[in-house]
Amino acid sequence: IIYEANRKQVVGIVWDEIKPIAIINDRTGDSVVTVGYRFEGGIVVKAITPDSVILTVSIEGEELEIVRELQEEDK
Repeated sequence: IIYEANRKQVVGIVWDEIKPIAIINDRTGDSVVTVGYRFEGGIVVKAITPDSVILTVSIEGEELEIVRELQEEDK
């Protein structure tokens, strides 16, 4: 589950202090997510900042945070 969370790429963020939205790309394609969104396998979007998404996973009763930074476009 940690491996799957680390494979998620943040490809876009629409920043809003009240309801931010992120676009995350993983092996299944792009997903438009908000705080509280739950991916298959129990990966949850805990927070969205202007430049990152914080994911959480529960392992043996402990919550682990994984920060995924917004990917810059290749120029």
